[in-house]
Amino acid sequence: LFQYMVFYDGDLVMSPGPEMTLEGRFHVNGDARITAGAGLNFDSDYVRTTGQILRELSGGYTRTGAVMVKKFDDPQKVEFNNGEDSTAPDWIQTALERWDGTVQSGAHGVSAVKTPELEAISPGGYYNENADLVIRDGQVINEFGNPVVLPPGTVLETEIYNGRENTMVTVTDIDLELLNDSGLFPANGLIYAYRTDATETRPNGFRLKNGSELANPLTVVSENSVFIQGDFNTVNKKGASVIADAVNLLSNAWDDTKTVGTLPTASDTQFNLAMVTGDVPHEFYNGGLENLPRFHENWSGVTATIRGAFVRLFESQYARAPWRQFGDAYIPPRRDWRFDQDLLDPQNLPPQTPNASYVRRVVWDDGQEFVFQPADAVLSSMPDAPVRDPWIYDPDFMGRVIADPNTNSVGGGYVNAVAAGGAGGNGHGAPAPAVP
Repeated sequence: LFQYMVFYDGDLVMSPGPEMTLEGRFHVNGDARITAGAGLNFDSDYVRTTGQILRELSGGYTRTGAVMVKKFDDPQKVEFNNGEDSTAPDWIQTALERWDGTVQSGAHGVSAVKTPELEAISPGGYYNENADLVIRDGQVINEFGNPVVLPPGTVLETEIYNGRENTMVTVTDIDLELLNDSGLFPANGLIYAYRTDATETRPNGFRLKNGSELANPLTVVSENSVFIQGDFNTVNKKGASVIADAVNLLSNAWDDTKTVGTLPTASDTQFNLAMVTGDVPHEFYNGGLENLPRFHENWSGVTATIRGAFVRLFESQYARAPWRQFGDAYIPPRRDWRFDQDLLDPQNLPPQTPNASYVRRVVWDDGQEFVFQPADAVLSSMPDAPVRDPWIYDPDFMGRVIADPNTNSVGGGYVNAVAAGGAGGNGHGAPAPAVP
């Protein structure tokens, strides 16, 4: 899953205020509703939904910011105009011609990418059972269930004000710098943490502090909220991820002084991690992808830099307060969010990365016997003579839209050679006609 910049299992909405650029593969198992304030750029050859892709939120609400999408294998970006989305009668043809195959929806035959089940983030589940370090409330045990004695200050409890949830929450602080130096960093890179006192009205959780450098690759999993304070994984970057009910980002300037009615000022901060987390459904707008990681400060004019991946697989079970902005909640940052290209190398993936599966068809056989009749004079007298030159798959077909010699094919004379997440076909998921 971390080889996608954005992966949503379920519907996605986006309506960022400050200008935003997304770089990397963008896949939604569902509908995507997209608008923008100052502007939104898709710097990607892969923008896919299995349902519709719409240029408005529910109720027809839209914004004036331009949405620009890169053409396939071409630096040129073409605007995705309001009113020219998948509801248009000529959508299939228009999308293929405008972006050369970058933008595709369910109408083009895009099928769902099967995602892993993540109920295992609950206590007693897969991550709990396989973690080399488990933190229960404020107590630490190893993979054998034996108590672990960490240096003083490595694991502490404190309270902070959560403006999104409008309540004080108890968090267990994990000082990663002290953990690095303790010699007890989890050998398999997996920390599982949970609190027995977390409820929907008081969604207590955990906070990662002093994590600018990690001793080794790390994955932190919790069924509760996880807060990340300050620069994370920015020195000698490793594969790192957080899988949690809610992922909250606190800047380098955060100092625990926030109280009801106040909004401290953030400072530029960078987070290098992939995240799997939840959101809170809403009929109109739930904060969108741009608030999948949750903010708690005044970030106006301040940059939150993220290099990683954004994965939404479930609804949050504890941190379920609806999205709200301003007041003592937050003011949005400048979002410099890009896919971490290092994640394309499996050697750089975080420990216990969840896997998704899909089928990409590169050979198709209609079951009919095929006999070659060579034109070569020497071979023409030899029935069923073999082809002398090898057959080599043309990689240019990967992800491209190619002209279909069968003029009666569905989709206006085009075949999607390799539909993302599914078999190639005629633009509606049906098998492509046999072509001599």
